[in-house]
Amino acid sequence: MVLNPTWTVPSSIAKTEISAHMRKDPTYLSRMHMEVLDAHDNPIDPHSVDWHSSAMPAATR
Repeated sequence: MVLNPTWTVPSSIAKTEISAHMRKDPTYLSRMHMEVLDAHDNPIDPHSVDWHSSAMPAATR
């Protein structure tokens, strides 16, 4: 039984909701047990992302 399956956040949600949370609280992703992935599904440091920019990482899960 899988209790917490992996889910990739759609880019529209990442651009609007998650980026707004990250601008207000840089610990948001870690508190929500989420990670940011590059185009090859490799985790990247969320602090290296410009959350004020419209360019977003490939995925957030």
